[in-house]
Amino acid sequence: MNVTGASHRPARRESGASPEPIDVASIVRGASTAFTILVIGGLMTVVVAGAVPVLGYVWLPVVAAVAFAVAGWRATTPSSPVLQGALAALGGYLLALPLVLFGTGEIDPVQVSSTVLTAVVVGTAAVLLRRFDYRRRARGAAS
Repeated sequence: MNVTGASHRPARRESGASPEPIDVASIVRGASTAFTILVIGGLMTVVVAGAVPVLGYVWLPVVAAVAFAVAGWRATTPSSPVLQGALAALGGYLLALPLVLFGTGEIDPVQVSSTVLTAVVVGTAAVLLRRFDYRRRARGAAS
């Protein structure tokens, strides 16, 4: 023990605990990135739909999926809990949601709930893919 009575040993983790605590700064960084992608992608919808009308129908869902994946990827390290990626993607969508309300004047509960579910699933998948990528690169470097 030191002078204050605290031990220098790190606290033991209980079994089943996440490898690292949730990093709020990383979640905010990922959510900010998702928000930026959603805003720029949303503004580009008019241009894309005008240039290629068929692409206009799928533009926003693709932009949202990319934004959620990038948010999850950016918000995590290879040992972060999967919840961190899901929270980053969800945070990006929640930041953009007031702009949707402002632009349309109403919010469709089915659309919001399906987008929330998509954000959580894609953000979580991005964390899992990042872990897989990290392990694959580590195996390649060790060979």
